[in-house]
Amino acid sequence: MAQTIADVFYEALRLDLPEALAAKSEGAFRPISHQELHLRVDRLALALHARGLKAGDRLALLSENRPEWAMADFACALSGIVSVPIYHTLNAEQTAWIVRHSGARWALCSSPAQLTKLKTFQHELPDLEAVVLLDGEVPEGMEIPVLRWSQLQEEGAALDEQRPEVRRWASERRPEDLLTLIYTSGTTGDPKGVMLTHGNLASNITHAVEAALPALRPERGDRCLSALPLSHIFERLGGHYAMFYLGVAIFYCESLISLPQNLVEVRPT
Repeated sequence: MAQTIADVFYEALRLDLPEALAAKSEGAFRPISHQELHLRVDRLALALHARGLKAGDRLALLSENRPEWAMADFACALSGIVSVPIYHTLNAEQTAWIVRHSGARWALCSSPAQLTKLKTFQHELPDLEAVVLLDGEVPEGMEIPVLRWSQLQEEGAALDEQRPEVRRWASERRPEDLLTLIYTSGTTGDPKGVMLTHGNLASNITHAVEAALPALRPERGDRCLSALPLSHIFERLGGHYAMFYLGVAIFYCESLISLPQNLVEVRPT
């Protein structure tokens, strides 16, 4: 039984599927295999480590559902970095509050619109050292260093001979290690940062999968469509970790408006 998210990751990789994740690009869904996913996660983990991030540091995820969200989450889990997912629909003040309160050293932003939220309050984020931008151009006036996702992948590729180190870091993870800080929504007052460990999530995943197996009967080639926000624990458990652990390919819905079209295109099991 998986004890940590690192265990979940490596046990799923043994399935060696041609489709692990998929997102739409240039009008079609582009699959990412288990091997390609493993490579990108390792390279990201190596690049973050080389730039000084260590176990216990916080990294904020400010992005819609997409493969890079999953890759960053797994890279953090293997390295011991604590992920801080943030709803991409929050305004600039709410976003900055969570980044500041969590003590995030780095943040990952999917677009200039998300990055602008941090720029607005950048002088009030003393712990934030760098931001990773997935797509688009850096807005003017951004003083915190901004790195490209592709740049980090290139830096990690230059360290490919050190990939076994990532597996060693992953072996050091323990069930009691802090995995993520998830901030509550819809509560009175400021959001509360809920501390969830590797063991919290791994036990939920393994027991949920055990209970669901008789009904789901997953087979090689099964697909699911991820539509609910990954920043919420429900989708992160059910549509991210559990599906990955079951060997079900995860296709990311473009938006709720696109959901009917994406259902027809993906035909999820």
